[in-house]
Amino acid sequence: MKLSVIVICYNQVEYIQKAVDSVLCQKFKDDLEIIIGDDGSNDGSYELIREKYGNKSNIKIFQMSRDPNIRYLPYVRQCQIKLEALKYVEGEYFSILDGDDFFCDDKGLQKKVDMLDKKENTDIYSCGSNFWYYSDEKYIRKGVSERLREGRVLPRVYWQYYYIHVSTFVFRSVMIPCLPYAIIEKEYNDNIILFCALQYGDIYYINDTTLCYRQGVKNSIWSNGKTRDKNIRQVMEIDIANKINKKMWWETYYRYRSSVKYLLDNRVENENEDLLNLAKELECHETLELLNLDVNKKKRSNKRLLLKHFI
Repeated sequence: MKLSVIVICYNQVEYIQKAVDSVLCQKFKDDLEIIIGDDGSNDGSYELIREKYGNKSNIKIFQMSRDPNIRYLPYVRQCQIKLEALKYVEGEYFSILDGDDFFCDDKGLQKKVDMLDKKENTDIYSCGSNFWYYSDEKYIRKGVSERLREGRVLPRVYWQYYYIHVSTFVFRSVMIPCLPYAIIEKEYNDNIILFCALQYGDIYYINDTTLCYRQGVKNSIWSNGKTRDKNIRQVMEIDIANKINKKMWWETYYRYRSSVKYLLDNRVENENEDLLNLAKELECHETLELLNLDVNKKKRSNKRLLLKHFI
């Protein structure tokens, strides 16, 4: 198997068919499998998936159950279903597509696999592309600045300066058994997925727009979140990234400097208890320190350097 494309869905009955069909429409010359993971949808998404794709030999479908007596954190579940889907991957390469987005270039996956297949690119572990912000069935703007030229991108350069949507990427599957699962179990989100890949090799960037990233979707975890909560989640990624690779702490702090500044400038008395509990559970000391809740008295010179140089 050459490529495994993971499609993640939760209550996206309006969009999931377009997402899956955009994979099926790819002009891909080798074997391709689709892994559809449903996170316990209750809007008919899972039934639609089973009806439309249940009899296709190259599509695997699974569903994560939900206990009605348990209160789940949506951003944690989103991470966990992606990690669960990785267990089904049989391809040499894999890609992850959210159920409300879709591929808009039918040759996009082939271009990226071809680039990774080149003999001179064995040290490149991921290949991504530009993408469209997409709303009301219209292309809004491209997501990647023209400052980023097509070609090889070093991990430190990417992590410090750029954002490329994770669903534009094709990754080498050889990294899957080596992922730091104990650290990312509840934080395998878009940025951390890329950060994990950066630990194995360079990125190759293709300046074609291959993905449509929907905006304003009614049940979007990120788009509909409160500004402060989003910034807390971003700062939590500092802690997670530093646990994965502390040697890249400078680039990590620089990447998230605006979120740090936001939390410093906007103090509140009542925080999101769910986020606070998650930060404590994951031992996100930088986050808790910024929120004046750190119980660990160990001094952190990195934080002081951050405040001195970045803010």
